[in-house]
Amino acid sequence: MPPLRERKEDIRILAKQFLRELNDQDGRKIDFSEKALRILENHSWPGNLRELKNAVQRAYIMADRLITADEIPEDVVHPLENAINDGPSVTVMIGSSVAEAEKTLIFATLQECRGKKREPPIFSGSA
Repeated sequence: MPPLRERKEDIRILAKQFLRELNDQDGRKIDFSEKALRILENHSWPGNLRELKNAVQRAYIMADRLITADEIPEDVVHPLENAINDGPSVTVMIGSSVAEAEKTLIFATLQECRGKKREPPIFSGSA
């Protein structure tokens, strides 16, 4: 099955289904505003269905009667412009040293490429 970002026409249907399940579970009648649905449709959804379902749940918790653009999670409304959303990523705790962050990134990269160097790095680390 193609990734969600390639099935934009399914996003609205899936989001409404996730919301319907939450409404049934809690006995509520929350709906989406048209603008909120457009925001969901315009997101790239690197996390696919799991990310969409999580975003709907987060918006549902914040909403009173209608999920508007204000209830859509910020990372969906304004994704980081320079983030690489098509591949694996690592998280580094705030307060980590640069050496710790670098070590985390190196080990994650080695694990991702199974220890095989395919291409020279884009950045050499020196300016």
